[in-house]
Amino acid sequence: MQYVLNGIYSGKTAVSIITWLLGSVLLACTTIFALIFALDNRSDFFRQIGMALVVVCGCYLISCIAQYGWFLNGPAGISLPGGLFLIVLWMIIINLYPDIFLNTPSVEYRNGQS
Repeated sequence: MQYVLNGIYSGKTAVSIITWLLGSVLLACTTIFALIFALDNRSDFFRQIGMALVVVCGCYLISCIAQYGWFLNGPAGISLPGGLFLIVLWMIIINLYPDIFLNTPSVEYRNGQS
């Protein structure tokens, strides 16, 4: 980020770095939010996490497009945004199997047996 502020990186590279940094900060905030509120059993928990991950994917994709162009290749090289596919796969897993992420005590624990 210091290179962007000092003017060493400018133009497409600066936009790419800023949007990538924004996506990384949002991903860190989403992770912290998920860890803090995971035990609250909020009804909209998975929807909020999913929406945040969509925004993170958008930031990363905009970063790649800003640097490499619409088809993700150009004079700067080729971009293969594999991390985006992993985030999308994680969103699909969260939406298809939300029960494995809920923290519900087992039957033995609720009955006082350990």
